Amino acid sequence: MFRSYLATAWRSASRDRLHSVINVLGLAIGLAAAILIALYIRHELSYDTFLADNDRVYRVSTQITNTGRAMSWYAGAPEHTAAALALDFPEFAEVARLTPDRIGIRHGAVEATERMDWADPSFLTVMGLKTIAGDAATALDTPDSVVLTRRMARKYFGTDLPLGAMLEFSRKEPMRVTAVIEDLPSNTHLTTEIIASGRASFSRLAREDADVQKPGTQNFGGYLYARLKPGASVDGLAPRLAAFAVAHFPSDPDDAQGADQIAFKLDPIRSVHLLPYLYDLKEPSSPATLEAVGLVGLATIAIAAINFVNLMTARAARRAIEVGIRKALGATRRQLIAQFMGEAIGFAVIAAVIAIALVEVTLPSFNAVLDRRIAFAYWQDPGLVFGVLALVLVVGVGAGAYPALVLSSFGPAAVLKSARAASGGGGLRQGLVVLQFVVSIGLAVATLVIGRQTDFAANQSLGFDKEQVLLVQGPEACIDSFRDQVTALFGVRGAVCSRSAPMDYSVSDGDTILPDGRRIQVNRVELDFGFFEFYGLKPLAGRFFDRDRAADSLPADKDATMAASVVINEAALRAYGFGTPAAAIGQEVSVTGMRATTRPSQIIGVVPDFPIGTIRRAVQPSVFFVDPGDLALLSIKLDGRRIPENLAAIDRIWAASVAERPIRRMFLDSEIENMYRDIERQGRIFGGFSAVAIAIGCLGLFGLSAFTAERRTKEIGIRKALGASTVGVARLLVWQFTKPVLIANVLAWPMAWWLMQRWLDGFAYRIELSWPPFALAGGGALVIAVITTGFHAFQVARSRPIAALRYE
Repeated sequence: MFRSYLATAWRSASRDRLHSVINVLGLAIGLAAAILIALYIRHELSYDTFLADNDRVYRVSTQITNTGRAMSWYAGAPEHTAAALALDFPEFAEVARLTPDRIGIRHGAVEATERMDWADPSFLTVMGLKTIAGDAATALDTPDSVVLTRRMARKYFGTDLPLGAMLEFSRKEPMRVTAVIEDLPSNTHLTTEIIASGRASFSRLAREDADVQKPGTQNFGGYLYARLKPGASVDGLAPRLAAFAVAHFPSDPDDAQGADQIAFKLDPIRSVHLLPYLYDLKEPSSPATLEAVGLVGLATIAIAAINFVNLMTARAARRAIEVGIRKALGATRRQLIAQFMGEAIGFAVIAAVIAIALVEVTLPSFNAVLDRRIAFAYWQDPGLVFGVLALVLVVGVGAGAYPALVLSSFGPAAVLKSARAASGGGGLRQGLVVLQFVVSIGLAVATLVIGRQTDFAANQSLGFDKEQVLLVQGPEACIDSFRDQVTALFGVRGAVCSRSAPMDYSVSDGDTILPDGRRIQVNRVELDFGFFEFYGLKPLAGRFFDRDRAADSLPADKDATMAASVVINEAALRAYGFGTPAAAIGQEVSVTGMRATTRPSQIIGVVPDFPIGTIRRAVQPSVFFVDPGDLALLSIKLDGRRIPENLAAIDRIWAASVAERPIRRMFLDSEIENMYRDIERQGRIFGGFSAVAIAIGCLGLFGLSAFTAERRTKEIGIRKALGASTVGVARLLVWQFTKPVLIANVLAWPMAWWLMQRWLDGFAYRIELSWPPFALAGGGALVIAVITTGFHAFQVARSRPIAALRYE
């Protein structure tokens, strides 16, 4: 019996090779896409699970609420929190700090400015990081100790185990390799590859420990981690953390950075990647984005399954005579059900095998696009294997349900008399086609909207000129001798210094005190003369800083009490309550933290809002002032014709001027692109899988149009014999499939509009939804449907009536 079923299935597939290939290939592509998305989502939800006993590791985050500004959550913790936390909370076995830094590192001829971290000696054991060489418990005990990842060990020493080898920090500080850890996986919030002991005298942690903390001070130096003792629980610690914040960080109204309220929270290490905190080590993932990607995966597999069901039911409807003969020869309904179900499940299994092969082939490219290292070890992953098998079973049963239950119920006499007795299911197929295109059009709209928002974020929303701008970091870059030599280079159009703008490497908070006594918190942004002009910004009112006016700059003497003139942005204008930009000119505000003075400063200009850093947050109220002694970011405008020569010359000037470390430089447009790389990846995910979904839909339409054209051959012959034109017949057939696409547009547009409005709400500055993405997605789907079905329509419409009437 089984051999008979198998032979029948093979003959049926061989007779309809085109339908069989389309059916299996469409489902295989959909399954492959769904598996890739499932792997991605699982990867994003498995951050830091590789750490030993990760359920006992927590990170301390900080909530700050200031007058005049919304509450903000920070991934880091203020300086001087670690020691107090360890004393006040005996539930913690160990507490450790991690402070990022950039420093020049050299060994022999290998030298680079590296992104590294200073850490307390207990950091490796607090985090549960395992070493492949050296002892994690003691690796950071000595002031000259440094831990490398395997990749960094190979980079500097050419070996995985360079224990005892020496590195030079800042070209003068010897550091000894005491341990090597495995390269960190991509599903971790940590970015470190070099961990140096915070006990080094020149480390940031050592400077933090040497500082005397003023009441109310909240300087964020880095990140704080704690490991619970075995058996301890964080339940009930929230009230004690609130009391801890009040006791150790009391508000000081006179302090330059006094905050109204500070609070702490313990976040499980496995969840920090999904928390939207400011200044995290990595750009966090959004749960809403993961949900959207999951919906894309479900939509893709739904389209593939619909396509599979459609084609299987269409093929089965043509086998009515076979059913009648089998029943006439004594086949029972149960046997027919088993036959059709078995065929459908068999096709689905073949598609699953092809899908797994497709995943293996495409996964390296998928990882490259998303900058991930996702593995597909299905032989070690029973959960994934069972999930795929369950999906295959559901799709197979769904595809086999109609032929198994409906066709097997017909009597043999009725079926043998007219196969058309079993030709139903047209309404179901039309409904499934509509559903297919609803999903495809929705995905296409999402792709277009995400692309427009990404372009807006990286280009249109900035408000300043970012092209051909080279950034050089470090206070040495703003020394007159270096800047003057760079400016004199042929091909350099200008150079200007700032502390952080237009990036947010180092933005300071401070209060401004208005004449009526109100305190409004602002960003204090130090810069040099000509900054606004360099970036092409124009004043809304007043003027910018003038080198010939002494009051426009803080004096070189750090103890001087003179307050410099200030320029404010539109956000500050609104916060201060001035009606118009012109009304703000000449007003006086006291900016705390501008040196040690609270003398009033005069507002001389208002600049349009421009983002310092990301547009995910609204532009903050900002006060700009000139402080030549506190600048550490040089912006260099290149003309674009001699970039390689200019870069080489700037490197030579730096090497001759700065002996402590190699140059740290980057292009502004690249930095901005890095900030929005996650949005770009979202666009790639939606775009790629939208294309997959549309391609699967087209495969289905192609197969269905071929089936429909074949079924209506005799009808077409009669129409042509009665005088119908080729174009008229083709139009009739094409309309049968364009009508569902038009209905799909009506259903898809409102849903896509609602979903993309929600997604755009995550941006402080965003595009407005308009009709072009919807028209392009809907029109594109319609054109694709016409092209896909038109081929078969014209083939059949051009046939001679006599050939059509002889059909069957």
